[in-house]
Parts: sequence; C-alpha cells; structure tokens
Amino acid sequence: MRGSILEKWDVVMAYQMIINKLHIVGFNEYYQAGSTSIFHPLNIVAKSKILDKQYWICVDGGYRCPTSYYMAHRDLSNTHAPTKRIKCKNQSEIVEQLDKIQSEIKNIINTEKASELHNSGVVKPSE
Repeated sequence: MRGSILEKWDVVMAYQMIINKLHIVGFNEYYQAGSTSIFHPLNIVAKSKILDKQYWICVDGGYRCPTSYYMAHRDLSNTHAPTKRIKCKNQSEIVEQLDKIQSEIKNIINTEKASELHNSGVVKPSE
C-alpha cells in the first residue's frame, strides 16, 4: 500500500505536534514537498512573506538510519542567499523553532499596526 491514503495518515499522526503548529504559525503557505517515503516522512515547505523567508521543516531517517529532525531557511527575495540549517533533537524542538517564527511574525504585525495607528492620528505620541 505504498503511497496510499493510509500511509499518509500514518505520517500525519506520527508528526501531529508539528502539523498542528503549522496551522497557527502565520505562514502565507505551506505544503508537503514531494511524496513521503520511509526515508523522508516529512518535508514541509513553508513561506512567510512578512519575514521574507522560506522554511523547510524536515524529518529524515528510516530502516537503520537514525531519525533526524531539522529546519532550514533562506530569504525568499534572494534565491542565492545561503541556507541556514537548525538541527533539532525531536518534534518538540521543531515546535519550539516554529514558536519563535510565530513570535517574529506577530511582532512585525503588531509593530505595523501600531505604526498605522500612530500615522492615522488615532494614537498620539507620548509627550
């Protein structure tokens, strides 16, 4: 049953913490890159326009290979920019990295909203 819906469901269930977090981080888009396999059960590409970053959230391993968790990212606007990789020990550490990304996105959104309110005159600068 390779590639079946049941196999994909097994992947979803195995990495539920990561998948649940992806729904709330604030990415513009994210998707499974390519087909899942025993060696690459999770390879998510996520994009954040507000941070100008593309992320890869990956789990590799299988058979006699140890499972490895990592995230990588580079600038969206510069495809020649170096890719930075963050090794993680488990799903929880990937979720921690996703928490940091979510905080960065929220901070930028809040800063932009505050700036808009200030520029519109709704919020007066403190004297």
